[in-house]
Amino acid sequence: MVEIRSYDADRDLKSVARIWREVGWIDESEAQAAGLSVFLEGGQSRVAIVDGSAECAVHRGEGLIRYLYEDLDLCVISAVVVSRIARRIGVATSMTAQAVTSGAKQGAEVAFLGMFEQGFYDRLGFGSGGYEHKLTFDPATLTVPIPDRIPVRISTDQALEVHDLMARRTRGHGGIVVSEPQALAAEMACLESPVALGYRNEDGRLTHALLGESKNAKSVNITHLLAEEPNQLLELLGLIRAQSDQWASVRIPEPPELQVQDLIRHPIRQRSARELAGSGVPFESIAWWQARILDLPKCVARWRGPVEPLVFALELHDPLSDRDDVDWDGLSDEWTITIGAESSAVRGLARSDLPLMRSGVGAFTRLWLGVRSASVLARSTDLDAPQELLEALDRAICLPRPQPGIEF
Repeated sequence: MVEIRSYDADRDLKSVARIWREVGWIDESEAQAAGLSVFLEGGQSRVAIVDGSAECAVHRGEGLIRYLYEDLDLCVISAVVVSRIARRIGVATSMTAQAVTSGAKQGAEVAFLGMFEQGFYDRLGFGSGGYEHKLTFDPATLTVPIPDRIPVRISTDQALEVHDLMARRTRGHGGIVVSEPQALAAEMACLESPVALGYRNEDGRLTHALLGESKNAKSVNITHLLAEEPNQLLELLGLIRAQSDQWASVRIPEPPELQVQDLIRHPIRQRSARELAGSGVPFESIAWWQARILDLPKCVARWRGPVEPLVFALELHDPLSDRDDVDWDGLSDEWTITIGAESSAVRGLARSDLPLMRSGVGAFTRLWLGVRSASVLARSTDLDAPQELLEALDRAICLPRPQPGIEF
C-alpha cells in the first residue's frame, strides 16, 4: 500500500536524503544533506510512503518564463526522485501529474522541468526544448579585455542576494526565474570547491556574478553567468580570462546573449587538440529541459503573427485529460487558433472549412515556444497538418530560440 502525502521534514528528511544518495544527486556528506534540507524548505514537496518510509519525492516550485517581452506564470517541477524499491510501479508518474495539475489549478500558464531522459515526461504532455550549449576552452584564449577593477568574493551567506540577481538578470525569450531562493542556496551549499565572484555597483548592489566549482586547481566548471545587462557578461568573461595564470581549462554554459566562440582565439584548434589528447568534449549540445502549456488561451494570446491573421482548427490531445488520478480536465478538445496582431485560442470550431492540425500538447508547446518549425515537428512528432498550413505557419512564426538561461 502506497500513501501519498505532503513532505514533513521531521519525519521524511532522512528517507528523502537516502533516495537522493541512491540516485547520486548528493554524496554522503553532511553538507550536502544540509543543502537538500534547505532546498526542500522552498516550494511544495510530496512523498510516497511505503512501509513507513518515503520512497518517492516530487518537488514543485513557482516562477516566471519570458515569452518575447512578457512573462507568464510558471509551474516548475524541480525534482522527481524515486528509490530503488519504488521504480516501475507508476508512483512517480502519478505524483508528477498531480504536481503539474496542482500548478495549473493555482494559475500557472506553463509547466517546466529538467528531464533525466527523453520520453518519460512525454506521457504527461511535455515537449523537449532546444539545444543548450556548453563550451570548454583555455581562458587565456579569450579576446575580451581583463577588467581593471577588483571583483568581490561571494559566499553561501549571500545566496539570497545572488538569487535576487538571478531574478532581475537580463532574460531573453524562454528565460526563466525560479521564485524560491532555497533552490539556489542549496546548490551553493552543495558545491565542494566553490568558485563565486562578482561585481557591485557604487551602491553596493550585486550587478553581475559567476558561480561554479573547481574540479582541481587547473580546471573549473562555471554553472551560472548572471548579469543585469548583457555587456556585463563580457566583464565576467574578462574575469575568467584574468584567472588564466591558474586555470588551464574552463567550462561554461553559453549565455543566450552571446555566441562565445566569437570571443575565443583558435576555437577549432583547441577542439582538435582536446580530441587528440582525449581531454574531454570541448563543445557540448543537449536538450535537457521540457515544457508544456497549461493555459492555452493565455499562451496563444502572446503569439504575434502576420498582419493578415492565420486561422486554423486544432484538434489537441492532452494525456493529462485521460488520467483518472488527477483533478483537472486538461486541454484535450477542438480549438480555433488565430495567429496575428491579436492571437487567440477559443474552444470549438469557428468554421468547418478551416485547415485542421492534429497535435499532442507537447509538440504544440514546442511550436508555440519556437523550439522547432511546424514542418520539422510534423516530421518527428505527433503534429500533423496539411502542407499548406505547415508552410504558412513556418512563415508566420518567427521566434528567437528559447533559452532558460539557468539550470536546475
